[in-house]
This record gives sequence, C-alpha cells and structure tokens, in this order.
Amino acid sequence: MKSPASILIVDDESQNRRLLEALLTPEGYALRTAAGGQEALASIAENPPDLILLDFLMPGIDGRQVAGAVKADPATSNIPIIMLTALDHREARLTALDAGVEEFLTKPVDRAELWLRVRNLLRLKELGDLLEHHQGTLEAEVAARTAELQEANEAIRSYTAVAAHDLRTPLASIIGFSALLTDDWDSLSEENRRKFVAAIDRQSRNLSTLVDGLLASASIEGGELSASPEQVVVREAIDGCLALSPWDSASVVVSCPQDLTVWVDPAHLARILDNYLQNAFKYGLPPARVEAVRVRDLVRVRVLDSGPGVPSDFVSSLFGRFARADTAATRAQKGTGLGLSIVRGLAEVNGGHARYEPNVPRGSCFVVEFPAGAVPRA
Repeated sequence: MKSPASILIVDDESQNRRLLEALLTPEGYALRTAAGGQEALASIAENPPDLILLDFLMPGIDGRQVAGAVKADPATSNIPIIMLTALDHREARLTALDAGVEEFLTKPVDRAELWLRVRNLLRLKELGDLLEHHQGTLEAEVAARTAELQEANEAIRSYTAVAAHDLRTPLASIIGFSALLTDDWDSLSEENRRKFVAAIDRQSRNLSTLVDGLLASASIEGGELSASPEQVVVREAIDGCLALSPWDSASVVVSCPQDLTVWVDPAHLARILDNYLQNAFKYGLPPARVEAVRVRDLVRVRVLDSGPGVPSDFVSSLFGRFARADTAATRAQKGTGLGLSIVRGLAEVNGGHARYEPNVPRGSCFVVEFPAGAVPRA
C-alpha cells in the first residue's frame, strides 16, 4: 500500500465532510472528498483510494448504489467501504451488507471508533494487496521459466486461498457479534453482552495473530526479513515463553544451564520457542521437555513431547509452507501450516538452523541451533 493511505470521503453534506476530514487529518492519511455518488464514482475510476467512507442517504446515486458499483468492478472490489448512516435499524444495515460494505458507523461518528475501524480495514487491505502482488510476481516467473516452477505457482495459489479462508472466519465472527451488540444491545442480558464482547476480543486476537503470521511468511519469502541479534540468556527466554503460554506449562521440564547465552534476535527466539511449545501441546502428549546445551560454537535447543510423532513420509515437508500432516491429531486442531516455515526463516536469518528429530522411543523432537553468545563473567 502506498504511504500515506488514501481515503475518499463521500457525503452530500459539506459539514459532514469537513468533520470527517478534521477527525482523520491528525492520522496522516491522504484525504479527498466527493459531494455525491456520481462524483465519487468518477473519482474512484480516476484514482482508486485505499478506503471509502460512504454516506448511505444521498440524492441521486445513493451510498448503496455506489457500494454496489465499486464491489462489482474487479479493479475496485477489494477497496474496503465504511458506510455512514443516521439510520439505526436492521433493514438499512442489511441493505448495505448486500451491497458489499465491510463496516458501519452511525452518525454522529465517534472519533475513537472511526480511527479503529479505519486502521483495521487499511491493515487488511494492505495484507490483501501484498498477497495479490506476491501472487502476480510468482505467476509471472512461472510463465517465464520451466515447468519446474509450476510447483511455485500452486504454492502461491494455496497461500492466497488459505489466507482468504482463515481471514474470513474470525472477521465474520467479529462482524456478526458486533451487529448483534449494535442491534440488540437493550434486549441482551449482561451475561450475553459480556459473552459477545469476549468473543469479539478472542477473534480479534486470532485475526491479529493470523495477519502477523502471513506478513512474516511473506517477508521471509520476499527476502525482506532482517534480524537484530544480541546476547540472550537462554533460560530467561524459555521461562518467559512458558510464563506467557496459555497451555499447562507447569508440567514442562526445563534443562538449561543458567549461564548459557546465545547470539540471536530475542523476539525471533521467543517466537520460535512459542511455536515449538504450541506444537508439543497441540499435537503431542505430556510430559514435554525443553533442553538447551552448548555444542562447540552453537547453542542447541530441543523441545520434546511424548505424542505420536511425525509420520516418516511427512518429515521432509514439515518445514514447508502450509505443511500439515494428515493425522488424527492435526485434523483435531486448526492451523494454517505456516508456523514451522516461519521458524525455519527466523532461524536462518539469525545464522541458525531448525530441524526435526524423532524422540526415541516415542514422540517428537524439534531442534533449533544458533551461534553461542559469550559466557557472562561472574
């Protein structure tokens, strides 16, 4: 997405346009306005914005018609639309949804809510643009090279399909629960209100995690990921990861010298440990162990579980993008299959290496190695 993001404000009332400009100007967006539907469509055709704030009721071509035209055109269908309306009833919202809008704001607009909705939709738009650009680049390479690159073409198609599917699931939940709270707030019990808000919070976190994973994967594949290594105390990194884990981390046995240090980006190490521990809890069985030792100039960290292990015919694909073995354990858990490919990329950008080993006699053992740090002086 170009910087700053461009936003088109469409409203037939000049004071409403000025108000929205005043609210959004401090955020640094590139703003432009249109006083009606016809002017808006001409502006969009000439220079498509990154987001549209669209009034519902306008003379001539109204907001519903503008939204329908934007979403019907493949060149502009991915532009997110926030519908602005003073009509606070279900029929208006259903009409707007049918036209393809992503969000609603009721007039008078709340500044904090406006900033939040705009920021989140622009973030999703940025991800969509990144995926589309990434897909187009790889498809062009496939067309220009040999049949060997057909596999890369299928990979990018899977990337886009998985991203679209997994983004849609939490987003649909967020929109659905938000609509219920908006439409039926007075009739909902306090318990249900809290339940719906908790669901929105949970799905928002899921969505944020998914977006972060997709962006990390795209950065790794594009060679854009960089590391800021420093000396890290391994035991502190392990304990910090376990403290933040939602799983029963009290059952994890840790074996690591207190003075063992490693030269690595601390955020990257934390993400690798978290991914390995998630795999142990989701697909393995207790007890789980984390072992760290120094081997010559390397620090080797191993995360072991006592589960069924990885099928031998799948080990070679384990650290690939979207890699998910077809087993009873994996079918019972949701996931994109990006986690271990991100681990591999993070390890390599830090001068390390990630791999899998069978845990004899039973279970899995995930390994990562990094250059050792200097031993702290007493």
